[in-house]
Amino acid sequence: MSDTEKDKNDLIAEYEPRIAVLARKLSRGSADLYDDLLQVGLMSLIDSADKYDAARGANFSTFALLCANRRMIDEWRRHMRHYGFRADLDDAKNMPDPAEPDTGIRIRDIFKKLAEILSETEKKVFDLKARGETSAAVARALGIDAKAVDNAWQRVRKKIHEQMMN
Repeated sequence: MSDTEKDKNDLIAEYEPRIAVLARKLSRGSADLYDDLLQVGLMSLIDSADKYDAARGANFSTFALLCANRRMIDEWRRHMRHYGFRADLDDAKNMPDPAEPDTGIRIRDIFKKLAEILSETEKKVFDLKARGETSAAVARALGIDAKAVDNAWQRVRKKIHEQMMN
């Protein structure tokens, strides 16, 4: 076994339990989805080892777990779109906690707050856009014009940004 392979195996052994917890939270009991998410998380871990730059100020653990978390969430969203499920504001209680508390990203808390501060139209636009719908498709579904959808989407994005900055 080469040194590089040994380093990768050591890295996986150290971080796999934490990545498995994230995959378990996202998969919500689906064994197939869990396996896919775990695989994506571990591949992201290996990639992050190659891309890590200590000069940027974050410690490796924070960087690696954040990368894995983001990639697994992206994979979860692709899976949900493909199989017709939706991720909306009502799912906030099921969203995963961040891998590291010091990352400052609290997805679940942001979704809960958004559920409180978005108007009904903004919630509907957010839910449809989160499923990957175009503005034209959202406008047809809600019976409003595309400009109103774009305006609502801009307000949603602004509120999300404000919540992430708090």
